[in-house]
Amino acid sequence: MNVFESLKSSGVELNSVVYNTVLDACVECSKLEKAEAWMEQMKKDGISDVVSYNTLIKAHLQAGHMSKARALVEEMRVAQLQPNCITFNEIVNATVSSSDRRVRGEVWKVIQEMQAAGVKPNQVTCSILLKNLNGSSPESDINQTMQLINNMEEQLDEVLLSSVVEACVRIGKPDLLNTKLRQLMSGDIKVNGSHTFGSLIKAYGHARDMTSVWRCWKEMRTRHIKPTSITVGCMIEAVVSNGDPDGAWHLIQELGEDPHCKGILNAVIYCSVLKGFTREKNASRVWAVYEEMQKRNIDLSIVTYNTLLDCCARCCRMDGVPDILADMKKANIKPNIITYSTMLKGHCQVGDLSAAFKLVKEMREEAGLVPDEIMYNSLLDGCAQSSLVDEGLRVLKEMEEAGVKPSNFTLSVLVKLMSRARRVDQAFELVGLSVIGSGSSYQPHFFVVCLVKRCIFAGTYGHTN
Repeated sequence: MNVFESLKSSGVELNSVVYNTVLDACVECSKLEKAEAWMEQMKKDGISDVVSYNTLIKAHLQAGHMSKARALVEEMRVAQLQPNCITFNEIVNATVSSSDRRVRGEVWKVIQEMQAAGVKPNQVTCSILLKNLNGSSPESDINQTMQLINNMEEQLDEVLLSSVVEACVRIGKPDLLNTKLRQLMSGDIKVNGSHTFGSLIKAYGHARDMTSVWRCWKEMRTRHIKPTSITVGCMIEAVVSNGDPDGAWHLIQELGEDPHCKGILNAVIYCSVLKGFTREKNASRVWAVYEEMQKRNIDLSIVTYNTLLDCCARCCRMDGVPDILADMKKANIKPNIITYSTMLKGHCQVGDLSAAFKLVKEMREEAGLVPDEIMYNSLLDGCAQSSLVDEGLRVLKEMEEAGVKPSNFTLSVLVKLMSRARRVDQAFELVGLSVIGSGSSYQPHFFVVCLVKRCIFAGTYGHTN
């Protein structure tokens, strides 16, 4: 303000640019009251314009003052100033970003108001709408957004292309994803950015179109567009998720030999391959990847170690756990609840319940963590597999005392536990006839109990209730 007063006293002509600069400075410094006062001065001096209003509208929206922002739009019209794309895009962004579901539902009224004012939605408008689409978005919002993009007069650029395919992946509708990919790639868009290639690779991976995944990758490499770690991550994940961890592993090794790319390989990229081999229970490959990560001095994370432990659990090779825990200790990485849950699952799967219970005790005493529902379910399932009914009931009691509510899966395990001990009455007592439903996950085990004890009438009664 002192600079402005100095300019004013020196006789320099003060135009709207200077006034708007002061207004913007007030907003940037979070001085909203001063910004409002300055706006009043601008109106008094007849110097306020569309830029002034847009600056103050943005400030009110950032402060959560939607009604004040909307009032300013009306004030613009009274002052015969036409709201422009920036005006409406700010309101659209605030509307879709609101925590209030009712406010978010007003977005298409804003779009209609925008169009009625003769302002056509542009690429920014579409990008704002796209970034808020996900698997729980209403079908009407998805369709209207896609239609808006189709009707847009501006040429689709690669930034919006990337936003479209990423939104389609988040929405989780394979048919829509395939349709949009065909539409987009039949146009004249030339992709030049590594980020956009990454988005396309991710999208084609979700669409199970590996031919197009490799086509995009090869085009990017042929044109000497250097991939980022995110692009490589998208590529590796696409290859792994489509059932080819060996192909992904081979690609990582190729990139590791490329002096321009070896620096972008990180733990996240390697972990995708680790998880792929773990799902296949290919322990030898998992250890080979782990050894290369160590050799290349990749910064290992808790996710890396938890994946290695998951491999031990899936492959019933719990003898490998101590070495992994020792490596974690050397790396100063503390086990988390997932670490313990994974080890617990492994012990239960191999029938070593004493080690499982010992692990829970260690977790409480050394890490200060408490079991969650997943861990209790693993313990119960382990007891059921080993027919340790009394131990299982103690776990259930402890679970209830800890305030952890049993899920449908918990009840299914309990019924399995009781059925193996032929304690049908306790199964009825634990589950309760009132919770038996035709859609419940524990219904099959409940009928096993009934058949074991030939309680057909009780089984039928449970089903009908």
